[in-house]
Parts: sequence; C-alpha cells; structure tokens
Amino acid sequence: MNMAIEPQKQFLSTTQNYPEAFGDTLSRTKSSSDTLKLTLIDRKRPLLTSSETSTEIEIKRKKYVRTFNETQSVVCNQKFVEIPKRHETFAKWPKDKPLPAVDEMVKAGFFYSGAQTIVSCFYCNGSLQNWTTKENPTTEHARWFPHCAYIRQLCGDELFQRIQQAKRDQKQPHTSSSTQISILDDNTLSKYVAARLDLPISQHLSDKYRRLIIKRCYEDQLKLKLDDFPGDTDLHMACLILQKQIDVIDGKKEKIIIPSKKLQEITDKNMKEQKTLLDTSESLAEPQKSQTQAFNLSPSLNISMCTVCLMDERRLACMPCGHVATCVPCGHSLRTCPMCRRTIDGFVRVYI
Repeated sequence: MNMAIEPQKQFLSTTQNYPEAFGDTLSRTKSSSDTLKLTLIDRKRPLLTSSETSTEIEIKRKKYVRTFNETQSVVCNQKFVEIPKRHETFAKWPKDKPLPAVDEMVKAGFFYSGAQTIVSCFYCNGSLQNWTTKENPTTEHARWFPHCAYIRQLCGDELFQRIQQAKRDQKQPHTSSSTQISILDDNTLSKYVAARLDLPISQHLSDKYRRLIIKRCYEDQLKLKLDDFPGDTDLHMACLILQKQIDVIDGKKEKIIIPSKKLQEITDKNMKEQKTLLDTSESLAEPQKSQTQAFNLSPSLNISMCTVCLMDERRLACMPCGHVATCVPCGHSLRTCPMCRRTIDGFVRVYI
C-alpha cells in the first residue's frame, strides 16, 4: 500500500514544481508572442504611431522611412493599385509644400497619405516625407526600400544596382588624403616636375619618349590630381597616350575629334540617308504598294510600346500566360492580361 502511494506523491511534487522550473521559458514565449501580434498589426498601418518602437521605424535625413525584414509578396494597398486612383490623392497636397512632378510620383508607386507631406507606396507600404522639387521619386524609392518588388521591376537590375552602390558609397566614411601635394604657383610646379625628371623611371622612359612629353605628363598629373602617378606603369601609359595624340593631330585642330559631336554628325548623316532612301522608294512604288508598306512599317515602330499608355516600353510579362504587353506602372494596375484576358497571378521583369 505504501509502495503505491509513494509514486503518486512524487508525481504531484513534480507537477507543482513545473511552473517554477519553466517559468522563465513561459514568460519569454508570452513576450515574443505579444511582440509578434504588435508587429503584425503594425504592418497594416501606413503611418507612424506612438505604439511603434525605434526598431520598427527608421528616420533617415528627415525622411519618414518604414523598414521591413522580408520582401512583400502581395500588394499592401489594393485601393491604390490603379494609376488614376494614386493620381487623385495628390489633389489634396499642400500648396505651400514642394513636390516633384506628380506623374513621376505616381509612376514610382506613391500616393499621398493626406498627412503632412507623407507619401506611401501602394505595393510595399513604405513612406517618405520632406520632398524637394529636384528629387527623383524612383531613385528615392529604390534607395530607402530595396525590398519593394515593384520598384525593383520599375528600375531594372542595372539601375537598381547603381542606386544601391551609391547608397553604400555614401555610408563609407570619406578620408581626406594627407599626401596631396600643395601647388601654390607655377614656380612650385616647375620644382616638383624637375625633381621627378631626375627619377630612374624618367631616365628610362627618355629612351622612348621625348623629355618634353614626360614633362607634360608630370605637369598634368600634378595639376589635376595633386599627387604622383600611382606607379611606373601609369606614367608609361600617360606618355604613350600623349605621344599618340600628338602623332594623330599633328598640330591641326580639325583632326581633334570630340566624341559627342562626332556621334551627332554620324546620326544626322544616317538620318538623311534613310530619309532619301525612303523618299526614293515611295516615289517609285505604286500607290497601293505604298499603302501596304506604310501599314507594315507602322506596327514595327510601336511594337515595343506599352499597350495601355502607348508611351513607355514594354517591360512586364504577365504570369501565367507570359504575354509581354505593358510597362511596369501600367502592368501593376491591371487584373487581367490585355492580350488574352487571362487573370494575372504575377509579373516577371523582361529585358528587350
């Protein structure tokens, strides 16, 4: 009889001591559960409230910035998916507050929240404020909210990576070079150049290049960079380039080619040739044949344009049908494919 009662007492003792042994674990679980509930509720609100903590909100250069740890897979603000709906919200923008072009704001995915100067993205719910007229909404959106799938599609990989690289470069501390050479006048420059002409590398290069060329390279380097050449190879390359320039130009200014002007001349020449060829073909062809050619040419000119706005190029493929029919802003405002009317489940950014 005593043997049966003893295990029962031991079981009751263990059960009574359970809260004491695992009290800390239970409290931590309850605390994390409450935090999770607050975070989920918070993500439904586009505006800052007093209940949000500093870890959930980042304030950067007086910008109101919401940060999320994961990429949004669904649109946060379905009400503002359509471009006209976002455009209408800016009618209430304060007249005394600066703002970039409304069309650019709408294209970048922003709509006006109605509070101060805060705008929010319809897709990722990210918000910014304190705008100036010279700021680029697309760049600012990609800069502060790299997780947003809409802005990544709008920018494309190349532009998006450039924006992120510029952001990383800004975060790195800029160290002023203490090795820069102070050149006060031409006499000081002459002294520096004369000292460098006596270096072994200068003596070695004098066998291939005239002394005047080496001197000119040193002068240009010290004037522009206020520093020496990083290495002997850089000095050798500078002398080679200067020598080639002198050989080609040969003192004649008309031989100096400016890339931008030369490219414009080539473009104008090609345009004139195409126009002359087109006029000749139209004059020789029959009227009916000319109409057929015009009909065949017109689609080729607009085949890459968005089927909705007819302004931007097609950049989105509708899934699952795969039709490439719209630009990024117009595509995200549609529910069905404009080509086959099939329901759109998602988009893929394409490069044509």
